[in-house]
Amino acid sequence: MLAIVTTLVCSAGSWVQDLPPDSELGAQVALGKLYGDVTNLVEELSPLQAVLPPGPELSKKLAERLQGLLDVVRRSTALNLSHKNVTLSAWVDLDASGGWVWGMVVRGAPHETPAAAPADTPQIETFDLEGQAASRVNTVDLAWLVRPDGTLLVGNERGLTRALHQLLSPEPLPKGLFASLSQRLAKPGLATLVFVPPAPQRTEVASSMTTIAPFVREVQALSVDGAPGRITVRLVAQSDKGQRGLVHAGVALAALLRAGANLTEAGGETALGLGSLSQWPTFVPKALDEKLLTTLLGKFVQGFTLKSKAMARPSREVEVVLEPNQMRGLLAASLLYATYLMPKPLAVGEPEATILLLTLRKAQELYKQKKGHYLACGPIPVELPTTPTELPPGTCLAELGFKPMMKVHFQLAATVEAGALLLLARGDADGDGEPEVWALEEGAQALRRVVVNDDGSPEE
Repeated sequence: MLAIVTTLVCSAGSWVQDLPPDSELGAQVALGKLYGDVTNLVEELSPLQAVLPPGPELSKKLAERLQGLLDVVRRSTALNLSHKNVTLSAWVDLDASGGWVWGMVVRGAPHETPAAAPADTPQIETFDLEGQAASRVNTVDLAWLVRPDGTLLVGNERGLTRALHQLLSPEPLPKGLFASLSQRLAKPGLATLVFVPPAPQRTEVASSMTTIAPFVREVQALSVDGAPGRITVRLVAQSDKGQRGLVHAGVALAALLRAGANLTEAGGETALGLGSLSQWPTFVPKALDEKLLTTLLGKFVQGFTLKSKAMARPSREVEVVLEPNQMRGLLAASLLYATYLMPKPLAVGEPEATILLLTLRKAQELYKQKKGHYLACGPIPVELPTTPTELPPGTCLAELGFKPMMKVHFQLAATVEAGALLLLARGDADGDGEPEVWALEEGAQALRRVVVNDDGSPEE
C-alpha cells in the first residue's frame, strides 16, 4: 500500500545527493505540480470516508497535522510551497540513536507576500546553526533554515543539522541496499522512493498485519519507479524462500487491486440498481446520494484495467510491474486493498493521543534543558472531556509552552518519579462511556495502552 500511494505523489530527479548516508527512506516529491491534483482527489473521495478503513482516516489526520506545521514554515519564510516548480527531497533515519531523524530539502519555492499569522500560531524562536540563522517551534521538534539561494531545509533539529552538512559537503552513500536502489532510481520519472526498513520496524509493522506478516518480515528493501502508465516495484528478500514467496505476493497484489476495483464497481452498481427500484440500501452512507455515487464510479473505477507481472531477479530481488490504464482506478483499488492489509485497526483515540503525548514530551525536554528538571503537571482539564475541548490557559501546560494546534479529546497529565517522566492521556474519544488511557515513558519510541479498572482508574 505504501508503494502504491507514494507512486501518486512522488517524482524523481537529481535527488540522491540530498540523502545522508545513514538514511533508510528517501523520496522526492514534485510538490507544486501535484498539489492541485492531490487536493482535488482528496476532495472527491471525501464522501467515501464513512465506508473506508481506519488507515485513510489516520493518514488524513496526520496529513492535516503536517499541513499545519508546513503552514507555520510557509508564513515564517514567506516562500510559496505550492508553486508549480517546487520539488521536495525527503529522507528519514529510522533507527538513529536518541530517536528517528528526518529532513527535507525544498527547491524552487519563490517568495510571496507574507500572510498574517493566525492568533493561535505557535511561538517561533531563532537560533544559530553553524553560523546561519535558523528557526524552530518551541513545542514540537521542528526547525528550518533558508539558504541564500532560496533552498529551504526542514526537519527536526538534529535532522536539520544533518541536512545542512549534506548540502554543504555531500557524503557518498555507503555500499548497501539503500545506495544501490537509490542510484538506480536517479533518472527522472513519475515516482522515486527507496525504503530499507530496519528489522525492528519490519517486525512492528508485521505484528499489525496478520495476513501478510511473513511477507513484511521478508522484505529487506523496496523501491518504486514510475512512468505514465507503468509502475515498477522492486523488493529485496532476505532468503531464497522469501524471494519465491514475494513473487507470489506480487501476483497477489495485482489480483487484489483488480478485485478491489471490481468490488467497488459491483457494490456501487448494486446500490444504484436498488435505488432505481426506490429501495436505496440503508447501509450506504447518507453522504452518498445517487448522483454522487454515479460520479465517483465513473471517475474512479468504471473501465479500470490493470496489466501486471511479477518475476524473480538476481540477488534475491523481485520485480513487480503494474500497468494501470488510469491512476484514479488504482487509487480506488488501493483503498479497498488497505482493508485487507489492516485487519487490526488502531483504537479510535490512538492517533490523537500519539500526537499530543509526543509533542508534550518534546515540551518537557525543552523545559528540562532550561530548568534542569521535568515539570509534574495535571491532570488538565480537570474534568474528562466529552467533546473536543480547548485546553484552559494559565496552567502548568502553558508554563511548558505546550499549546496544541487543535481541540483535544483527552485529559493530560505528567508525573515525575525519581527524575523519570511519565505522560498520560485519558479520554473517551469514541464516546462509548469506557475511558481509554495512553502512556508514554521518557525514552519510549511508542505509546502503550493502559488497562483500565471498572472505576476508570489505571490498573496497577
